[in-house]
Amino acid sequence: MTKDSLWKRYRHCARRKRSRTVDKWVKEMPQNNPYYSLAGAIIITAVNDWRAVEETRDEVEAFFRSDWFQRLSDIDPEELIEELRKELNE
Repeated sequence: MTKDSLWKRYRHCARRKRSRTVDKWVKEMPQNNPYYSLAGAIIITAVNDWRAVEETRDEVEAFFRSDWFQRLSDIDPEELIEELRKELNE
């Protein structure tokens, strides 16, 4: 896959309707703290990466299950992965 085709695929997936659950989780994070804003941006980027590139899904899912992800949020990683898979099958 070329860099250009990867970028087009990423942009297409990023424009798709995001999971309401993912949006809800990120919106529930306190917005007045720049660290929470950064954590939300990291999570949204990981979600968009999961959607955009099928070959990296295992890596992104490993991130969701990591200690670092748990420090960034209190989102249940298995529930997040399940929501993303449901979205993919719609």
